[in-house]
Amino acid sequence: MKSKTWFIEYLRIISAFAVVLIHSAADLSFKYGQVSNTQWWAANLISSATHWAVPIFIMISGYLLLEPRRSLRTKKFYLSRLKRIGIPLFSWVIIYAIYYHFTRQDPLLLSFVIKRFIFDQPYEHLYFLIVLLQLALITPFLAKTIKSLSTKYLGWLTFVSLFISTFWKPWRFIVPLFVPYLGFYLGGYWLKKKKPYLKTRSFLLAFFTLIAIASVGTYLLVRNSSPDRNGLYFYTYFNPIIILLSFSIFTFFQNRQKKLITNNLISIISSTTLGVYLIHPIVMGWFGFIPIPNYFILTMLMLILKSSLVFLISVLITAIYRRMKLAILRE
Repeated sequence: MKSKTWFIEYLRIISAFAVVLIHSAADLSFKYGQVSNTQWWAANLISSATHWAVPIFIMISGYLLLEPRRSLRTKKFYLSRLKRIGIPLFSWVIIYAIYYHFTRQDPLLLSFVIKRFIFDQPYEHLYFLIVLLQLALITPFLAKTIKSLSTKYLGWLTFVSLFISTFWKPWRFIVPLFVPYLGFYLGGYWLKKKKPYLKTRSFLLAFFTLIAIASVGTYLLVRNSSPDRNGLYFYTYFNPIIILLSFSIFTFFQNRQKKLITNNLISIISSTTLGVYLIHPIVMGWFGFIPIPNYFILTMLMLILKSSLVFLISVLITAIYRRMKLAILRE
């Protein structure tokens, strides 16, 4: 218990829940002009307040994996990443190929799955595992490179990588999917070395100010564009607002490592977060019948309640699966 990096456990949990919130709100926040203004604004605020989730997951990986001693034995490192990330990716591509064949009539053909995997996205959220695998591939070399860098120059390398990512144009090809995420990956390790301090008052001011900018900015963009992703710049991971939010949240929790409540429940929930990320779209489909009220506060409450149910059920399913797996391995 004492050896755990508890702020990482907390960040995993809140980031996983934030991902569920993003996907719960997406049905409304991506449909400006097609839903009522009150519904859209409620969903917009939730979306604006949560898109730091995936960047923080990447920062956690950088914090944990870029330590040179962790990736010194390259073969062992690659095998561990393949087991933790590669096998789930392969398994869940198959699961979602079958699931979407029955729920939205996607062709259940190997050629369709391969084409989608290489030239599009392997069933929406699974792209994240590809990013992690690609980052893992360069980690041993990256760790050796930054080992000789001072904290100052590592900070500059992180800044340059993030600056480049703000201009990165997404393209639908599997390689090099990881490039714009490199700044977050380096950033997690830089914060580990730098350990900047952020007061609670400063954090809260920055947090709510940045969310306000993102939500109002999104409104101004979508009002003057077609009701699709063109106006959703502030929902992307690589705009300055999300970058600042990600680094602020990570720093805030890192500063409070010694003040966080520590118990087995936190550890158990944290251990399920990858499973939650993988399974939650299926669980969310079970609650598609829930109507969303046309009142601002009620809309927000319903989206949060729905997300909480999806999150808790996903945690429970993953925890049961993990326990069954461990029981089988012990036999």
